[in-house]
Amino acid sequence: MHHNGIFIKPEIVTDAMLLDHLADENRPHSLDSHIQEISQSTYKKDFWEKYDDWNNADESDKYNYVMMDVVYTQYAHERIEESLKKQGISIDLCQHVHKLAFALLDTRLKGLRIDVKKLVSLGEELFSLIKETEQKMLCSSQPQRELLELNMWSEAIEKAYTPKGKKWKEIPKPSLNFASSAQIGRLLYDYIGLPEQLNSKTKKRTVDDDALEKLGDAHPLLIDLRNYRKYCKMQSAFIDGIRDKLEGNRIYPDYNVNGTVTGRLSHASPNVAQIPSSEEWAKIRNVFIPEDGYDVISADYGMLEVVIAAHYSQDPNLLKIINEGASKHDITAEALGVDRASAKTLNFALQYQCGPNKVAKILGVSSKEGQYFYDKYWETYSGEKRVIDECKKRIDDGLPIITLYGRHRRFPKQFAQQWEKEAAYRAGYSALIQGSGADLTSEAFYLIAKWLKDNGLGRAWFTVHDEILVEADRAATGTTQRQLEHYMLSVGKNRGLSIDLIVEVSTPSKFWTK
Repeated sequence: MHHNGIFIKPEIVTDAMLLDHLADENRPHSLDSHIQEISQSTYKKDFWEKYDDWNNADESDKYNYVMMDVVYTQYAHERIEESLKKQGISIDLCQHVHKLAFALLDTRLKGLRIDVKKLVSLGEELFSLIKETEQKMLCSSQPQRELLELNMWSEAIEKAYTPKGKKWKEIPKPSLNFASSAQIGRLLYDYIGLPEQLNSKTKKRTVDDDALEKLGDAHPLLIDLRNYRKYCKMQSAFIDGIRDKLEGNRIYPDYNVNGTVTGRLSHASPNVAQIPSSEEWAKIRNVFIPEDGYDVISADYGMLEVVIAAHYSQDPNLLKIINEGASKHDITAEALGVDRASAKTLNFALQYQCGPNKVAKILGVSSKEGQYFYDKYWETYSGEKRVIDECKKRIDDGLPIITLYGRHRRFPKQFAQQWEKEAAYRAGYSALIQGSGADLTSEAFYLIAKWLKDNGLGRAWFTVHDEILVEADRAATGTTQRQLEHYMLSVGKNRGLSIDLIVEVSTPSKFWTK
């Protein structure tokens, strides 16, 4: 890349792997996979069996390797284009993903500026919290933990016993590792005696985050253990993750336009999409700062998935939420005759198409009553249920789900297990709604990126879910805010969305907020 001395020509070229993802999002996206399908050639394998390092290879072998790559890339590109035409995937969608990749290239080349001092300060704060939480967990689990540690010690000694000479190895007494799932599982289930939580697929006991949530406050250790995991994740993924990628005071992130089956952008080095957007540790976002003389402006779509669902379904209650500012939680609570907290839980669960048994569990009622509330819920949102059922029928008929932009989400024609089919049903509707939302956000991003560059007023950074981040000349932040809002609203109209999008633009800031 440019910061490593490589010049990138400033124009869009065709990327076969971007097209490959549009042709089939489920296949391995690599030249190797196409080579195997085209000819079963083993030239790559043969080369690397002969040489352990490219620099050690003969020039003639290098030349042949590269030429074979060129030939097969052309073959692969022709195959992909033929597949796109056969499926009726538009040139417009192909251009769309290329424009997004090109806009993101600017951030990859120029990098993002980091407030290193703030990063270090947050790291020290997190380290202190981790140590404090460890001490609290040591105290709250003391008798059971000490017994477990003695047994672990005994097991280690027995394992290290050497019959020859009947000598014992020196084995130090171990301390419980709160980051070890195996040790935490023994502590919680075998020594404290909490009810075992099982993985829904493997049926083996687990202490994953969902299991800890289900255990709730059954023991004082659990709250601290959940916090401990959260703090460790923040430290490892973001503080260490950003620090390890620093070149001076900048990082050069990676973005994968093909990173998800729905078309939503994925991030790496670091994965900023996982930085919390609310609560206390959203302040990790504050380490991202603009160049001198510039401000950060962010803009979010409001209720994007509700708007898209209402567009497809024209559901009266979804329209009421958008047009009248009604609360979905209040609508659900009134329609089902449950309290608002239960309604909120049901909305999130049924959004991912949970079944009647899950509804019964949430409400603490019988299976028969769970079925009643399940049916009542989908009577309340009958328009949305119709669209969900249409997605299911397409999957049953072996047809792809097609989003607002013409992106295809494909599923197998047959499923080995019923749970696989149920998962496909959920993924199908999610692809329709989330995939459409992702492409709306992406289009607005590359439009504002081009406008900023053409006018010399800054640059676009990246998108996170439904949020767009830009760096704007401080002398023209008002103009940039208006233009950002304009593009984010216009993409909905341009794509035939029947309902106006909702956009919230932040005030300019000296760092990434929210």
